[in-house]
Amino acid sequence: MDKLFQQLENHYGQQKWWDVHNQLFSVTEMVLIQNTNSLNVEKAMVNLRPYLTDLETVLSLPEDNLATLIRPSGYYKIKAKRLRAVYQWLVEHSKEIVEKIPTEDLRIELLNIYGIGNETADVMMLYLYNRPVFVADNYARRLFERLGFGKNTDYNKMRNIYQPEVNQWPANQAKEFHALIDEHCKAHCLKKPHCKNCPLLETCQYPEKDLTR
Repeated sequence: MDKLFQQLENHYGQQKWWDVHNQLFSVTEMVLIQNTNSLNVEKAMVNLRPYLTDLETVLSLPEDNLATLIRPSGYYKIKAKRLRAVYQWLVEHSKEIVEKIPTEDLRIELLNIYGIGNETADVMMLYLYNRPVFVADNYARRLFERLGFGKNTDYNKMRNIYQPEVNQWPANQAKEFHALIDEHCKAHCLKKPHCKNCPLLETCQYPEKDLTR
């Protein structure tokens, strides 16, 4: 995986996703991005921004009001419940408390928050708490299969395979790896691939290459 990381970084450069200066903003975006795109998240964040001064302020919003504000992100009633659950967890888990929790125990804690699934839990650990974890999202599973790493349709199965190697990386490298995979799959490794000028073309084993785009 080190070679793959280097190939992607050489081609795309550093991504610096979620350079977290404001934990509250970042965790809100991580929940809102589920099942939507960044443009819709941005619209929701504009509406919510005046209330993201601190946890007490945003938790004082009635759930119906919160849902209305985040409506552009889709599934807004469900996401409002998820956000309130995450905000309450943050109230109860200061940075000092979280630092003492082992990584896999922290993951279990996050997965016990209402509506938080595998991917969001891993993204939170990676970007909020600087834990070097492997995010086995749809992009990663598609890319690894096409590179001949094996077919892994199950999130946790794939994560368990590659997490031991990522454990040896610094957190910043794990962050960049996740971002680079996603950027590559948006540019080239789509469901219908755009293989022209792909930096991984020589090692790709996908039989349905499209070199015209």
